[in-house]
Order: sequence, then structure tokens, then C-alpha cells
Amino acid sequence: MEDMTVKKAYKTLIITVIFMMLTIIFYAFHVSKLSLSWAMSGFVISVLGSIISIVVSIRESSHKREISDGFWAKQRFEILDWLTFLSVSLMGIFLVFMFIVLPSVVRFSSMEPTLYPGDRVVVYHFMYEPELNDVVIVKIDEETYYIKRVHAMPGDIIRFYDMGDGNYRIQINGEFPKSPEDQYYIIDILGKEAVLEKMDGEELIADYYLVFGDNANNSIDSRSKDIGPIHIDQIVGKAILRLWPFGGIK
Repeated sequence: MEDMTVKKAYKTLIITVIFMMLTIIFYAFHVSKLSLSWAMSGFVISVLGSIISIVVSIRESSHKREISDGFWAKQRFEILDWLTFLSVSLMGIFLVFMFIVLPSVVRFSSMEPTLYPGDRVVVYHFMYEPELNDVVIVKIDEETYYIKRVHAMPGDIIRFYDMGDGNYRIQINGEFPKSPEDQYYIIDILGKEAVLEKMDGEELIADYYLVFGDNANNSIDSRSKDIGPIHIDQIVGKAILRLWPFGGIK
């Protein structure tokens, strides 16, 4: 049992080093735009737990202590194996959360009927580049994230058609986009001015996107004067799967 525990300890050491190296490489190459302090804290704690379990496992085995009584004496190697397994598993989970996929919860109704408040989704964020019609996670500030759909890409032609009441219907590349419930996207004069600031003539400038909620009449999005076109650095990931209720996202 002692020899097996030592072998596991060295294997765990190798896995721990690999996870640490991957973390450093991923950070160095900025593979994710998300900054998850809680996940990094969990990862560091898991690394420390792994190192402690490795050191104790090797120490217990090398001393070959033969203590006949006591719970620790009888169960120490089994406990250390479980602690090692737990530490490595948590390292892997936090690594995946920080750089690849992350579970999240929809808080608002702006994406109805595609997504509803309380829906749980999986967000992919490893080296993600937004594409037209993607359902994306937009970072507004350090504590505020919105989920929206990409409707216009850099270089797209944006026009505004006056409805005569101070509002405008948005046209993108010659078409009027509609929500899943067949509603046009309407913008007021202040929102229009915010969009125009990120346009060169009729084209949306490089690195900027228009994102709208599927609930066209109840969504704070690129039509708002306080948000406007979204820079690519603010688009941190794509919702790829709905966990609850289970299903895809179109």
C-alpha cells in the first residue's frame, strides 16, 4: 500500500506541474477574456492541497511508521489517496472554468423566447472570436455581464430609417433584422448617435459589433446610448448549450 501511495504521489506531482504550466501558458497567450478571481483562488488552493498531500504521502511512506492503533495509522494512506484525487480533480475543474467553458445562469428576460430567467447555460470562451448570430456574453463592467445576439459585424452597412416619431428602424446590409417573435429593432435618436460614433460613413468600424436581445421590446443592448456598439474585447464568450432545461441554443 505504501509503495502504491508513493507512486500515486509522484504521478500527482507530474499532473500538478502540468496543470500549473498550462495555466501559465494560457495566461501568457490570453486565451480567454474572462478574469475569474474565484476560479484562480480555487485553483491555487487545489495546488496547495495537492502539494501537501504529496509531501505527506512520501513522508509517511519513507518513515514506514507501523502504528497499530488509531484511525490515522490505519487509514492514512487511503485518506491521502482521496485527498490527492480531490485536489487533482479540482485543479482540472478550475482550469476548465478559467480557460475553456463555464456554467452560468441567465438573470434577465432580454433573450426571451430563446432563453428565460433562471436558464443555466454553458459559455465557451477559449480563444473565442464572435460570429454573426452567435449568442454571446458581453462584459459591461467588472460586475455586469449581458447575454445578447450578434447582429452586425465590423464592416457591415448600417442605415437608419426614420419612423416619424423620433425613432428609427435599423437596417443591416440592406435587411431589417427581426427578433424571433417577428419584431423589428427600433432605436431612438440618442442610441442612433451612439452607434454613429463607431461608424465610418455607413460602415461599422473595425473591432465593433452590434448586439441585440431576442426580446426586441425589452432589452438593453447596442441600441442604448449608454452601451452602443460593443468592442471585441467586451465579448468574452459564446453560449453553446442550455443545461437546464436541457437543449441547444439557436
